[in-house]
Amino acid sequence: MMVDTVAAALGGLLQSGTAERTVGYLLVVGVGLYIVYSGFSTWQRKRLIQDTPTETVEAAAVGRTELEGRGYPIQASVTRPFSDEECLVAEYRVERYDSNDDGGKWKTIDSGTIAPAFELDDGTGQMRVDPDTDTTLEFEAEHEEQVRVGANEQTPPAVADFLELYSTVGVPHTDGVTGPNEEQRYTSRWIPIGAKLYVLGAAERAETDEGTTNGLVLRRDDASGEFIVSAKPARELIGTARWVAPAKMAAGLAVSTAGVYLLLTGPL
Repeated sequence: MMVDTVAAALGGLLQSGTAERTVGYLLVVGVGLYIVYSGFSTWQRKRLIQDTPTETVEAAAVGRTELEGRGYPIQASVTRPFSDEECLVAEYRVERYDSNDDGGKWKTIDSGTIAPAFELDDGTGQMRVDPDTDTTLEFEAEHEEQVRVGANEQTPPAVADFLELYSTVGVPHTDGVTGPNEEQRYTSRWIPIGAKLYVLGAAERAETDEGTTNGLVLRRDDASGEFIVSAKPARELIGTARWVAPAKMAAGLAVSTAGVYLLLTGPL
């Protein structure tokens, strides 16, 4: 998708002035290098998962660790975005369809993560897991849902309630009815309560025993910069990263090479 975006941008650059093209080609090189970096980061994450032994809550000590168990709310559960159901953690995205001469495209106008602290129970004990805003969340494909609201349509009550509580977009002001050219879609991904989880982070001394039986809380591992909460098992994360990482690096090299070539030779 990123390469397709760059290719479309290059089409526009070829029709612009020399200065604009030069800046554009430099941006293409930068985007390519960023994709390479992303691929390298994915590969590092794969190696970290492989090299970190799985522990039990009962045996866990201060420092980097990975655990497997089931996740339960410590206090109140999370209302799933755009729904009346409850969940453990969730992500959401709000998009609006922008029409243009090329047929239009979907534009993200708001997105976010709802991930309060929860309890991980592996049968030997419970540990408090305290996600932050940059925690890597992995969801199962069946736990993704999209609600689409067309032009001049009533926003569903569950969607309107969520927008009022969490989103900066807000509900359409005309009694929740979208405008004549206002088509929107709302995507949510979530981890159910009681789902089996794989988590990787760093165990620290807890300031409270709430949600923990061993006096520890799991947070981001500062040494690696990683904090993973996944509904997918470790073997699946490793398997996916094994082909995603080199694919990203190859695509990034191709994009940056194309940018360098155009910088040196200019458009044909």
